[in-house]
Amino acid sequence: MAANINQYVVASAANEAPDFANGLFLSSCNIGTTIGAAAGGFFISAWGTQYVVLVGILALILNAVFIFLRNNQVRFTEPVPK
Repeated sequence: MAANINQYVVASAANEAPDFANGLFLSSCNIGTTIGAAAGGFFISAWGTQYVVLVGILALILNAVFIFLRNNQVRFTEPVPK
């Protein structure tokens, strides 16, 4: 479900270039998986497995911030209806 939502968000940013948007989606998924696994591994190696939940909570907060920023940016760049 999250992958479908992510692909919609990326594709909506580039309506005129769907192939580019699809490539960007795949690249962002791979980079996100790499960074998430590295962050989770760092927390596990530094503090133990019980803190891997903290990585999930931090990722959730970071994602919420980015979604909030994107929604505000889109809202203010849309033309005002007359």
